[in-house]
Amino acid sequence: PLVNALKTNFIQCDTGRTKHEGGADMRALVVEDEILTAMCLEDQLDAFGIASVGIAADRAEAIRLSADKPDIAFVDMNLRDGPTGTAIARHLVGLGVLVFYVTANPSQLGADRCLALAVIDKPCLEADLRRALALIPPR
Repeated sequence: PLVNALKTNFIQCDTGRTKHEGGADMRALVVEDEILTAMCLEDQLDAFGIASVGIAADRAEAIRLSADKPDIAFVDMNLRDGPTGTAIARHLVGLGVLVFYVTANPSQLGADRCLALAVIDKPCLEADLRRALALIPPR
């Protein structure tokens, strides 16, 4: 059974942005080493009108793709180069990127949970993604 982490693992931050109106102008980075999972998430984002700047399977690729200035990022915890998801999230938040964790291991987040707008438990269903996107503060 899917445990919806959005219900219990959500902390919203005030970013001072105005209302999010659809996803047409949003750009997302997907940080996930399981390619089918990453492609599925990209397809779901595309259905919401959110363009992908790419898929990163490790920290180096995530840092490289962050130069493309995504607005939001979906970050897994355990990647090809180990448990580097929180370090990647810290880097992205430092650039002003809004982060969502997408993980099968939300208990690994600890204090780093507060870096993200929400924690989405895998598998990421369309309804979970819709609820997460609704949390994006106004810009």
